[in-house]
Amino acid sequence: MALPLPPRRNFSYRVAEGTPAPAPGSRVRVPFGERVLTGVVAPPEAVDPPET
Repeated sequence: MALPLPPRRNFSYRVAEGTPAPAPGSRVRVPFGERVLTGVVAPPEAVDPPET
């Protein structure tokens, strides 16, 4: 998920059970802290590895 936030990085979100996964390039609205942001679904190869 690419969101319009610095620094430029991708975020991971789970899709609700029973909901089809959105296609890469789709615009979606997601909760982010106390806000709801519009982002773009990134293709799997563009997703950053999880932070440990």
